[in-house]
Amino acid sequence: MAHRQDQPRRPSIHDVASRAGVSAATVSKVMAGVTTVKPENAQRVLDAVEQLGFRLDPLASEGDRSGSARL
Repeated sequence: MAHRQDQPRRPSIHDVASRAGVSAATVSKVMAGVTTVKPENAQRVLDAVEQLGFRLDPLASEGDRSGSARL
């Protein structure tokens, strides 16, 4: 689905990762409250989230709903 030209694109997890200098997985961990992320990396992520106005998309974070089991 294309976004409308008159509406700015919402920042993505990859935008946050790029701004913070970390991986998208690290951003995901910080946003999920995982405490194993280095404090300095977590702070950089939180700063980038604030600067970019990033918000989690509940639909995007639902995960794989295909019903297939993973081993």
